[in-house]
Amino acid sequence: MAWPGKIYTIDMVPKRLLQKFLKSLIAVVSGNAIYFFLLLPDLPRGARHRYLHFDLGLVLDAWICLVIYGVLSLALRRKRRETGRSSG
Repeated sequence: MAWPGKIYTIDMVPKRLLQKFLKSLIAVVSGNAIYFFLLLPDLPRGARHRYLHFDLGLVLDAWICLVIYGVLSLALRRKRRETGRSSG
């Protein structure tokens, strides 16, 4: 059985899209690691995430991921500006 549609390779994905995906992946994986391994054991019961519930723990986990995404974005933007200045 043939795979329907066109098969894409990594070379066909736009560079900017790949960069955004990798930045998001790093932010989510590291944010979840921070929440579940560092913060969760010390959080009060009300701030812990319960499986399949929208609660304070889920909001806190998402906030950590967003902060990491923002820090990565600022760091990459600053790096792009510095390399642009040094090459110009």
